[in-house]
Amino acid sequence: SLHEAVAQLGGALLPYLPELLDTTNLVLRYAACCVAASDSAEAALLPAEAAISPQAWAAAAPARPPPVPEGAPIDVPMPTGGEDGVPIPEGGLSVQLPAYLARDVRGWAVKLLCKLVGLNPRGLLATAEHTRQLTAALPDAFCCLTPVLLRLHTHYTQSPSGVLTLLLLLAQEGRTLPLLDLSPAPPLACAFRCISATAVAPSVVDATLSLAETLLAHVQAGADAAKRAAAAAGFAASAEAAGTGRGYGADTGGGDAASSGS
Repeated sequence: SLHEAVAQLGGALLPYLPELLDTTNLVLRYAACCVAASDSAEAALLPAEAAISPQAWAAAAPARPPPVPEGAPIDVPMPTGGEDGVPIPEGGLSVQLPAYLARDVRGWAVKLLCKLVGLNPRGLLATAEHTRQLTAALPDAFCCLTPVLLRLHTHYTQSPSGVLTLLLLLAQEGRTLPLLDLSPAPPLACAFRCISATAVAPSVVDATLSLAETLLAHVQAGADAAKRAAAAAGFAASAEAAGTGRGYGADTGGGDAASSGS
């Protein structure tokens, strides 16, 4: 599958990361459009800064195709547009998936996004580029995933694969931890609500606790770094004071010797 191919190629895909992230975001927007069209409760959870919104769907209603009947084959290709032939979902959907299929598509895209987050680039330049590309792409992804985050403790409590895994991956490294702030919804608060959810699966609880442990590890690492920095500053200050004292004694001794000679 594509997920396995991305996992095996790893950092070799870094030159193609912008296209992969753009395509993943496109799929997320398409899935969000389809779900919002048939689920008004989820549509209301989309943030105002999202690329799609209930208002946009209402305005485009005359141009939208009717929903595909449940169980019908999905064999109509999406339209293409632009110089690169990139599919354009907004206002030009050739097929509107039913909500249950759109949610499956969204889950597939989230798993792909997890693979792209975990590419593990080698070298400082590659790591910096990976972080830059994620910083550019994650705001759109988080906007489309806001309904999932807000419903994490009520609708997604049986498996940690998906958004919860994405949060855990981003939290594991200090360079990607700040990217959680790109989400309109508070991702950590949404994740920790899963612990007290009704009939939550043990694997979801384990993933949530792993997220908490990862955050505590970052806090401990920061405290240790602060202690080392304070110790180094104290040692430098002591060494400077000792050097100043020795210099003062040498000057005084030299002055006494000169006085005795005279």
